[in-house]
Amino acid sequence: MTAPNSNTIILTARCHCKSNQFTIEVPRSALPLRYALCQCNTCRHTTGNLAAGTISFPNSLGIPKPDVSNLVQYKTSENLPRYFCGTCGAHICTIESGCWDVMTGIVDQTGDLVERLNIWSDDTGDGGFGAYFTEHKGEKVKNYRTNGREETGEIDMVTEETIRDYKNKSKIVAAAEKNEFLGSDEKLRCRCHCGGVDFYLTLPNPHIPGPDPNKLDKNDGFWWLAGKKYRTGICSCESCRLCSGFEINTWIYAPKANLVWNDGKPMQFNEGTLKSYESTPGTVIREFCSVCGAKVFYRAPARREPSGVLDIAPGLIVGMDSRAEEWLKWEPETGFEDDALDPNFVISINNGISKWNKEAAGTE
Repeated sequence: MTAPNSNTIILTARCHCKSNQFTIEVPRSALPLRYALCQCNTCRHTTGNLAAGTISFPNSLGIPKPDVSNLVQYKTSENLPRYFCGTCGAHICTIESGCWDVMTGIVDQTGDLVERLNIWSDDTGDGGFGAYFTEHKGEKVKNYRTNGREETGEIDMVTEETIRDYKNKSKIVAAAEKNEFLGSDEKLRCRCHCGGVDFYLTLPNPHIPGPDPNKLDKNDGFWWLAGKKYRTGICSCESCRLCSGFEINTWIYAPKANLVWNDGKPMQFNEGTLKSYESTPGTVIREFCSVCGAKVFYRAPARREPSGVLDIAPGLIVGMDSRAEEWLKWEPETGFEDDALDPNFVISINNGISKWNKEAAGTE
């Protein structure tokens, strides 16, 4: 949206429940804005996403900060308060000493207004989201080891040698894949930043819940699996954007039967610090942590019977590299691609996932 003053543009921001709405007037001279895809451990565990996308506004621009009086504050450090909506769970902004950042899923436009870059690759162990988002609109995406801010001097890039090491890891994992269910009690831990949500995902089981009789044409009824791993992908729908605060959302597909709380109890959705929000009343329910704001689950019970499959936020994974390729199969498929805020961004991600998977499998 163009402001009455042609020297500025206006970004409109809101969360899903519309409890928080505001505008941001940006000087055209400040474009393109820094759009950082942060992969640090803290951002992953406070958001549930593989990477948290934010747009920065340095204090020198004089752009007013949003009113945070209606938001839940969660401090991950003394100097970094994070703010999210306590009703729908959308992350809204962070406020630092020299700038404030708005979350990319709540604004009405990104595209050519921003320059996207990957930061904090060092925390991923496997390249994280930056392993997939490498090229955009014909140009190489900057990929920083830490925060990528010139003012702090932290501008070391991920080296080609490190990228080769990440690819070799993926090749080893791909070579070890077995086309059979593993009889093991191994579990994958998922935990939000504050620890109020702490559960385990167990290995796929051919008997519980068993194949979905309504979808036998997809992976013999185990449609939530890719081979014998959990299917994992991205969604760009408006509801996911406005409920999480992020332009791109990452999800693991798994049955409820494969989830247990850290104390061994079967998964229920009223435990710990979970809070539920119906983004589509009577049809879609989402859970997030009411303390730190991490998205946790997406559920559509009526549509997912009898398998009981739900979506799980992969940014909650602990004790393993960020993409957890031993357990998850990342696929170049996007839910609601036509709903994307920036379709070119989605195309770049899917191209990157496809290329990475082919190289890992030795087919490219």
